[in-house]
Amino acid sequence: MLAELFRVLKPSGTLLIRMASDIGLDGNAPEITYKENGQKGTYYLTRERIENLTKSFELELIEPVKTTNVQDMRAMTTLVFRKKL
Repeated sequence: MLAELFRVLKPSGTLLIRMASDIGLDGNAPEITYKENGQKGTYYLTRERIENLTKSFELELIEPVKTTNVQDMRAMTTLVFRKKL
C-alpha cells in the first residue's frame, strides 16, 4: 500500500501518514488489533523502515518525526514526506 501511495505521488508532492510504530516503546512491538475483525496487525513503522522508505522512494521528511505514546501499548507516528524531483 505504501509503495502505491509513493508511486502516484507527484514530484514535489506532499504526503502525510499516521500509523502505528515502535518508536517510544523501548523497542517493544506495538499491540495492534483491527476493530473490524479482532485480527492482530503485524506491520508497523520503525526508525529503520522510515529510513528505508525515504531512500527507496526518493522521499524527504519535511517535518520532524512525531510520535504519540498510547498507554505504552502502541505508538502512533506522524510523518510528512515530500517526493523529490
